[in-house]
Amino acid sequence: HLVSRDASSPPPLARHRPRGGDPDDRARRGAGPAGRRKPPLRPGTLLDGGRYEVTGYLAHGGQGWIHLAEDLRLERRPLVLKGLLDPHDETARLIALEERNHLIALDNANIVRILDYVTHHPETGGEGDGEGGGPGDEGCGAGGGPGDESDGAGGGADAGTSGAASGPVPGTGGAGAGGGAAEPTDYIVMEFVGGKPLQQIIDETRQGARPLGPGEPLTLEHAARYGCKILQALEYLHGKGLLYCDMKPENVIHHADRVKVIDLGAVRRMADTTTPSIATRRFAAPEVRAGGLPTVAHDLHTVGVTLRVLADACEDTGGSGGGSRAGSPRGGPRGNAPRGAAPDAAPPADAPPAAGLGPESFRRLVDRATEADPARRFASAAEMGRQLQGVLREMVSLRTRTSSIEPSALFEPSPTLLDAGLGSVPPVDRWTEGDAGAPWTPAPPLGSGRPEPREVAAGLPVPYPRADDPAVVQLRLPASQDPRGVVRQLEAVRVASVEVKLRLCRTRITLGELDEAERLLAEAARQAAAETEAGHGPEGGPGGRTAGGPDRPPSFGERGGPGERGGPRERHGPGERGGAGGAGGGIGSGRDDWRISWHRGLLELARGRVQTAEAAFDHVYSALPGEYAPKLALGYCAEHRGGTDRAALLYEAVWQRNRQQGSAAFGLARTCLARGDRRAAAGILDGVPPASRHHDAAAVAATRVRAARLAVDGSLPGRDDLLEVIARLPKLYLDGGAEHGDERTRLTAEIRGWALDRAREPGAARDTAGLSGPLLGTPPSEQRLRKLLAGSLRALAWLPGTDRRTRELLIDRANQVRPWTRF
Repeated sequence: HLVSRDASSPPPLARHRPRGGDPDDRARRGAGPAGRRKPPLRPGTLLDGGRYEVTGYLAHGGQGWIHLAEDLRLERRPLVLKGLLDPHDETARLIALEERNHLIALDNANIVRILDYVTHHPETGGEGDGEGGGPGDEGCGAGGGPGDESDGAGGGADAGTSGAASGPVPGTGGAGAGGGAAEPTDYIVMEFVGGKPLQQIIDETRQGARPLGPGEPLTLEHAARYGCKILQALEYLHGKGLLYCDMKPENVIHHADRVKVIDLGAVRRMADTTTPSIATRRFAAPEVRAGGLPTVAHDLHTVGVTLRVLADACEDTGGSGGGSRAGSPRGGPRGNAPRGAAPDAAPPADAPPAAGLGPESFRRLVDRATEADPARRFASAAEMGRQLQGVLREMVSLRTRTSSIEPSALFEPSPTLLDAGLGSVPPVDRWTEGDAGAPWTPAPPLGSGRPEPREVAAGLPVPYPRADDPAVVQLRLPASQDPRGVVRQLEAVRVASVEVKLRLCRTRITLGELDEAERLLAEAARQAAAETEAGHGPEGGPGGRTAGGPDRPPSFGERGGPGERGGPRERHGPGERGGAGGAGGGIGSGRDDWRISWHRGLLELARGRVQTAEAAFDHVYSALPGEYAPKLALGYCAEHRGGTDRAALLYEAVWQRNRQQGSAAFGLARTCLARGDRRAAAGILDGVPPASRHHDAAAVAATRVRAARLAVDGSLPGRDDLLEVIARLPKLYLDGGAEHGDERTRLTAEIRGWALDRAREPGAARDTAGLSGPLLGTPPSEQRLRKLLAGSLRALAWLPGTDRRTRELLIDRANQVRPWTRF
């Protein structure tokens, strides 16, 4: 059964009282049967043959009092002692005895260290009548936290036990708090963690303080960093066969540049089905609140709620932090207030609201972790940690505008550039469309560069095959370059696994055989669902979401976002969530249905059903909020339906995080062109690094964008734009690196056509400073540009391989554009 710390824990004690203690508070601590709320050790008490000296008490945890002590053999190193809150409490005794045996071996940088176990004998070690608790307060020196009733008071080192790394009490019997019994009491000796509990940081932020340091607000990046460290600790525990069970902000301390998970009192073995489980009800998963046993899914739910509570207080999410900043109190143990963010780099002082897509990605991660159905949560702390790390990298990149590259473990990088020819030199057909006698425009507006849905379906990244798929070895072998050859190879594989069918589905999409692709996807979905039902299927995958829609993600105040401190909001069951259905499994049809949904999105794109594809990709985004691929796909879907702002948000999240993602750069540039912002589009394309396989295409596209007439408003380039074109054109890698060639001739002709249009604009002749030269003429007048463009068209006509009809048409075009002469 569940022992709720909300109900069983006594109220937390106030801290930083005057020497001697407040009389009313001392009376309150002495209340209850047998004086259960009195600290059993007084300052000056010696334990373990005089090695440990008690200097005061910090507070109480879920199962015992927490005292501060010093190790007299190690230069009075501060330590923490914890004993039973009520030595005669059978439940507390059973928990303590069980946990002592398997917690002593824990060794992880993010978990409090258990150093020793000692027994105190009142007849030799001094009476523990509890009256020394007040006077010893100034010796505790820990963390300076408010002693309010935050989040299910107790449950370990309360908000007021900052630095008191609490844990299970390994002992039985013992003296009552009032000193009336003479039985020995066991104590656990732990490292002293000098810092502040996350709950204290939250509370101080809500009160208008800056607990992380002057000018440093609590931000969503901090929350994500805390979460990554917490998940590392849980991953370690889970690897040891242990469950933490009671994660919440009070049980995590931020000190210096590290995070420590404290209060191991609720830790239990995964195989334990008899010991009562301990959890704070507001953070516990629904199945545990209903009487079920804790699981890994429950632990991840508690982390999700912890992240929601943190996010609700973050200033860059519109949280309740605020008020006066100057001279805000800082507190901290022994003057050792934590500085800087949680581990690693921190946001700058007074950071503005979190930029871009980061808050939405964070919210989606929390939503998945706290799904009502445990099967729809993350499958492991490692999986959740990888996704949270991706979200963190996204937020940092959006804030700093610097790339944070980390290869995806789930999606293969795609070699295809989704640019619809924007990064290519136009073919000769560009000048030969139409009949010779029809009206001809030498410089039509630059195309949008947006690929067709079927091109995107074939060019998006694809998932790596699952490592546990029966055919994974065959699927990792080099495949034929011919799609028909791929089909033959896959049909020869003896095991018709889910991954084989998904690979065949993609190949059929490439071939345009969409009905066959539909059949294969439906088979793969049914097989995946059956394997999951049998208990050996794939991991993880939440249902779709309904709130907000593609262009309006829910805010933190809406359902599914980090809410008030009252606890997680009610969630609907799996059958009540929205999403795309259809054959092939659709949304929410199995623990690993994100793979099915991804292929559903590809197939719907190939059919031209962009809205249905968008719903499928949106499910993948909710399942994998730290991945690039679903955001790239959703960016295209939003762009296709005219949601330019939403598309820009998605493309930028991918682009800022990884500048190698050429398709994201081109997509973001297209959103700029849709607003008529030529310079922003060219600047983004200039940012594709030389190491990227798409660098040369981006350089060509940037040159064309600077020189072109834009389709959205018909605007022509300015003088500064043409100056950039003149400087960059000779440096472009064209014709295999040759100085002259077919591609350079065609691109030169295109640029001269747009320059001719500009030269014909009123006042253009007065804005030609610096433009003179072989590309545009000296000076670049209309007459000279006509002559140069006619020469370019004749050069195209005589390129090797040009057929007679094309040559004649190009010469006709040259005659149409050349300047008139008298003879």
